[in-house]
Amino acid sequence: MLQLDFDLLRTFVAIADAGSLTRAAAEVGRTQSAISMQLKRIEEIVDGAVLVRTARGVELTSRGDRLLSHARRLVRAHDEALVDVTGRGLTGSIRLGCPEDYCTEFLPSVLRAIAAQHPRVALEVVCAPTPLLEKMLDARRVDVALVSLAPEGNLEQVIRWEGPGVDRIARLLSAKRWHSANSLVGG
Repeated sequence: MLQLDFDLLRTFVAIADAGSLTRAAAEVGRTQSAISMQLKRIEEIVDGAVLVRTARGVELTSRGDRLLSHARRLVRAHDEALVDVTGRGLTGSIRLGCPEDYCTEFLPSVLRAIAAQHPRVALEVVCAPTPLLEKMLDARRVDVALVSLAPEGNLEQVIRWEGPGVDRIARLLSAKRWHSANSLVGG
């Protein structure tokens, strides 16, 4: 029986999120050649290409899009099961940036979700306008930020879009990536 182990799935998610084998390799702590070998194994198991290389990095094929949906769900369920059974989850601190006008509308529910899912994570909230939060992300003065618009040319940092049209909110993750960052707020 064919199986995709969680290491392969986690690597595939990292490749999809990073949009590049090189960036994904750095994120998961492997060499690019090791990532390429894992990608080849994934494509053997699913019997087809899951991404195509482009001048700007990599893009998912339709098969890759379908696999990514399953991979995210499976990796998240795997991580949640380990946290539940072992009692070990995310620990440490996260510096969360949020525009001041979002603090009353969005921040309370985000903070409740993080506290419920990760009680051993200490949050430091920084309220500032979006342009300043983008600079703080680049300087690693915040780890994650809720912002009004994605920064120009940094779409690879977008974890999730929410809302219609121009009112979309992008959750951004700085260069200091957390494997579980998307699960912080149930994404």
